[in-house]
Amino acid sequence: MELFLFTVDPAFGATVVDAGATGVIVDWERRGKARRQAGEGTQINADTPADLARMRAATAGTVLCRINGFGPWTAAEVDEAVARGADEVLLPMVRTPEQVDRTLDAVAGRCGLGILVETQDAVTRAVELARRPLTRVYLGLNDLRIDRRSDNLFT
Repeated sequence: MELFLFTVDPAFGATVVDAGATGVIVDWERRGKARRQAGEGTQINADTPADLARMRAATAGTVLCRINGFGPWTAAEVDEAVARGADEVLLPMVRTPEQVDRTLDAVAGRCGLGILVETQDAVTRAVELARRPLTRVYLGLNDLRIDRRSDNLFT
């Protein structure tokens, strides 16, 4: 099991990594998130490329960057995350293997790629997604619940 902390506080992030956490996550995901999670009371971060560079400089731990869900901006976000020092990019709200393949093409071996399974489409295609050379798969239960239009997180 690996422990990661969502933070853009360099001192706090370094302290947590020094205490044994694997690393930190800098969160760029914002596109469509307020609409998708309206009324859910969830957190939407406002982390920036500068935050990613600061976190990379602050810790020798693993630095992950969650970009926005797949779209025409994905390749540019991957390039920016790699340039700012991300060890791995996290692609949220995956729906198709093609989205993952195109993001893997953008990554081009420069860092790892993890995905967030947060949609019923991704659950349905889990076997196909598992065949990709991913560094991790994260199951996002809250967004999955919203995507399924369920009131229960565990249904």
